[in-house]
Amino acid sequence: MSGLVLVQRGSIRALQAHFVETSGCCTIGSVFWTSFQSSMRGEQAGLASCSTPADIRMDGRIERIVLTNFMTYTHVEVLPGPHLNIVIGPNGTGKSSIVCAILLGLKTKPKVLGRGGNLTSFVKTSCPSATIEIELLNLQGKNYIIKRVIIAKDGSSKWFLNGDEKSSKEIEELATKLKLQVDNLCQFLPQDRVQDFARMDHHELLINTIKCVGSDGMLEDLEQLKKFRKMELELLGDVQQLKERLGREQQLIARIQGEVDSLNQRESMEKDLTSYKQKHAWLLYGMKRTDLTEV
Repeated sequence: MSGLVLVQRGSIRALQAHFVETSGCCTIGSVFWTSFQSSMRGEQAGLASCSTPADIRMDGRIERIVLTNFMTYTHVEVLPGPHLNIVIGPNGTGKSSIVCAILLGLKTKPKVLGRGGNLTSFVKTSCPSATIEIELLNLQGKNYIIKRVIIAKDGSSKWFLNGDEKSSKEIEELATKLKLQVDNLCQFLPQDRVQDFARMDHHELLINTIKCVGSDGMLEDLEQLKKFRKMELELLGDVQQLKERLGREQQLIARIQGEVDSLNQRESMEKDLTSYKQKHAWLLYGMKRTDLTEV
């Protein structure tokens, strides 16, 4: 998905100077200004595409957005570039409408926008329906053209893919296949959801970033690493418990060893005492015997 930035009209010249100075491409400034001027003639908000000679081609890149009777727009066609895209215009001119269209064109429910769930509010006043058409790059064949028609009467929708009517589930499956995660705040951040993004902790940011830019197996690898880390912590806890138990056992052995030494010493002294008593008896016997012999 091409990068999209919303800015106010008063920032045009500063942004133009910045891109000319830092992009390394002398045509960026004029392209930026010309793109803004031509877009303003057609509708209220302007789109500036800051592209470079090195094109980025990947499946799912937004090539074209066409809106008919959608919010503030009667008809507008947006052609995003492969790099950073800037939508410029005063307040209320429809900058956010383009962001809403991207989400509603790829996702069935508007709750990701942080707004109400009534789709009729996205249809221009007094119009029977609104149409969102998004063309996505397909490197293997014909580009994917997703079309959503929102009926103002009951808020229902009809979905089409390259002219064939499809279910909303099939469209979401295609978006998932192309890694267009409009419900991931690290990839798609509507202005009404900025506070939700700010509340994300480092763990949630890591997971959502991996979902955006990581390979297909990276998230599974991370889950495996988390399991291994949990096992490691459990084993380290077991080792610590065994060390503590070993220390207690060694202290117990030291106390018991002192008692054993005392018992051994007492037993030795009792044996010596018995031997002394026996020797004393023999001495008395010898003395009595000598006395009797003399008599």
